[in-house]
Amino acid sequence: MTFDLQPHLKGALESGGAFVVVDTKTQQIIGSTRFHGYDPEKSEIEIGWTFLARKYWGGRHNAEMKQLMLTHAFRFVEKIVFFVGENNIRSQKATEKIGAVKSGTAKKVYGNRPASLNIRYIIRKPLTEADS
Repeated sequence: MTFDLQPHLKGALESGGAFVVVDTKTQQIIGSTRFHGYDPEKSEIEIGWTFLARKYWGGRHNAEMKQLMLTHAFRFVEKIVFFVGENNIRSQKATEKIGAVKSGTAKKVYGNRPASLNIRYIIRKPLTEADS
């Protein structure tokens, strides 16, 4: 079974919360990411559906993009949620590197794939001096 990116791109555009990722040196689109699943009662939103061209894996782009999204989202919510495939060790390490903590598992369906187990991660809004 192959991974069909088209449903993700269609869903990203329809969500109204998707972003393209641009390499500022080359002005080339190198990926996308988005917000999803805003839950005002839980004061949380999910960041995910992040795709980067393989050439940009392991560099600064993912961390910078996530930091921008975290900063923006924490203006409105107390928790950011990430779901990462149980066998996607590279993404798990990248998620932990930005400060996310494992908080359980969930079955998720992506595109034309069958449901798969994902690790749930959370980053809580940092306390500020005003909160102390």
